[in-house]
Amino acid sequence: MAQHGMLFEIIKWIDGGRPTLRPLKKHTTAFGDAVAAPNLSLTQVLWERAWQDREEAVSVLGSSAYIRNSIVVMRYLLEHGCPVDHVTGLDLCLFHDLELIRIGMARGVNILEPDGWAAAFVHVGSHPLIRFYIEEKERIPGLKRDAVQALCRCIEESRLRAVGLLKWAGVDPFAKAPKYDYWEDPEEEWDGFPALRLRQAKKAGELLKLLKLKPGVGEWFQLLECMASGPGDDFAIVYNLAKDPDSVIVKNPALSEALLRGLLSSIGWGWGRNPDRSERLVGLCFRLMELGICLRWKDMDGIHQFRRDVFRWDSKADVFKVLSKAATVSDDQSRAGLAELVRTPKMRELVISHDARILSRLGIPGPADYLDIPTSQEARNRRRLRAGGGMLPEPEAAASVHLPVSEVGSGRVKVPVIPPHAIKRRGGRVISRQEIYGKLWSAPACHVANDYGISGSMLARICTKLDVPRPPRGYWARPDKWRKVHQPKLPEWKGGAADYWVVNPTNVKAQRLAKRVAGGE
Repeated sequence: MAQHGMLFEIIKWIDGGRPTLRPLKKHTTAFGDAVAAPNLSLTQVLWERAWQDREEAVSVLGSSAYIRNSIVVMRYLLEHGCPVDHVTGLDLCLFHDLELIRIGMARGVNILEPDGWAAAFVHVGSHPLIRFYIEEKERIPGLKRDAVQALCRCIEESRLRAVGLLKWAGVDPFAKAPKYDYWEDPEEEWDGFPALRLRQAKKAGELLKLLKLKPGVGEWFQLLECMASGPGDDFAIVYNLAKDPDSVIVKNPALSEALLRGLLSSIGWGWGRNPDRSERLVGLCFRLMELGICLRWKDMDGIHQFRRDVFRWDSKADVFKVLSKAATVSDDQSRAGLAELVRTPKMRELVISHDARILSRLGIPGPADYLDIPTSQEARNRRRLRAGGGMLPEPEAAASVHLPVSEVGSGRVKVPVIPPHAIKRRGGRVISRQEIYGKLWSAPACHVANDYGISGSMLARICTKLDVPRPPRGYWARPDKWRKVHQPKLPEWKGGAADYWVVNPTNVKAQRLAKRVAGGE
């Protein structure tokens, strides 16, 4: 009868003293059907004249608040004492009715986070909710804090309408907030502000125009580091927020040195591995050092932690570019810190493998070939070629590329020079028989071909030309711990010509990957 809206029949049923509670093993109830309909008259009759189970009433009101089927029925139940155990502030705010929200607050519904006004505003930024904030922010302790949290989330998710409403309501984009989402921490430990979330925003440029930021000096430095290490291209907008950025950098050496250390750490970790982003960070580091900012650490612990991080970083080539520049423009204190950084033998070997000129610029005594080692790019190419293969510079960067010499008897026989026209694309590479043989028998052929930027058939042709044995193909030939595949030895080279191959990758992704591996410009 409740499902069909038979009001008068239900009244007669109740007057006759018949049961109105939920029958055994039934999931639906007459009261729940009346609220879900929604039928206000039937809800009034059942609530005022019929017996109701508390658990049933709690469940019905909670589901009605979640579904938001009728604000009239919801207001009636709140005003007439229906239990609010399963009703949250988020449910009430999503009705966008100020009177209903105040009735729920009077009944004991918590309007603060979690699941409060801020979550509802992030979900749907509406004018009623922003009016509620303006009217109640001085009366409800904690509502301003929730507004700052809502602004952080809206900036992260690029909700332009919600950000505009919060800015209009007076929420400060430089208010105190945690740098990350640790809102349960004490406010004394918060070290960020909502504008820092622009780094994760997809529409950072539009948000910057909307927020019209006017940062202080310390806030400008934090925002500059955040946007420079982010994936977007809106770094120039933040840089120009200061009237004279260069003078601000020069007048605040402590903040500038902290910015330089932070940028160098961002370069090393290589978030996203974006070449344009790395180039932007390296350029900003060079700009800071041109303005007289030296690379300094606060104490020895900072130097030791930086040394440990270097071995874990992926983008070491860009890091050593900055360190080479820092060794050139360093003062006595910076030079002492850099000398301590390269004090250990393992770190010194890493420096030599990338750019040994850092040691010569620091005046550190060592092997005589410190000063004879050429640019880091050429040094890396030669070392990789001695190991059996490596990256080659661009064809326009050198007239020719020399392969390593080999010992024959008591004399030295030079391998023929590769003509410059053989390197046709960025990331051109010389691979030897030993390198191909080692990779083919340690990884799938398709992966090896992808690393070289060529097709599998081209890799097979190279193996045929250079007489490199290939693993058997097919499912039953796959090696595993039960079935071993015989690996033949690499036969002696009798081809007469050079036992190497010049690979020119055909796809742009492989070319960029090859350039980053080589640490090119």
